[in-house]
Amino acid sequence: MPGRSPRRSTPQPATCRTCWGGSDSGPAFDAYATAWEADAKTLTDALHELADKIRASKGAYGGSDGLVSTQAARVRVGDGTVSTMPAYAERPSALASY
Repeated sequence: MPGRSPRRSTPQPATCRTCWGGSDSGPAFDAYATAWEADAKTLTDALHELADKIRASKGAYGGSDGLVSTQAARVRVGDGTVSTMPAYAERPSALASY
């Protein structure tokens, strides 16, 4: 039929390997895919281990955060005013004897 492209058949795997890279491309790809899957599994396991550690530390710090909040609420400061100035005190001067 005019205007239609001819129907193409999908090459079989053996044909694909010979057409696109030669006869050694199949085993090379299989080795690559196996190594990639092993690496992906290693990364997945590492991420799960890290997530477990984060959950454990979050639980440990969550309890102490509540304790700090409770203890901080009990702190009383003099007359209620807070200053960043140092407390006044008589200090001997090194130059007083001159």
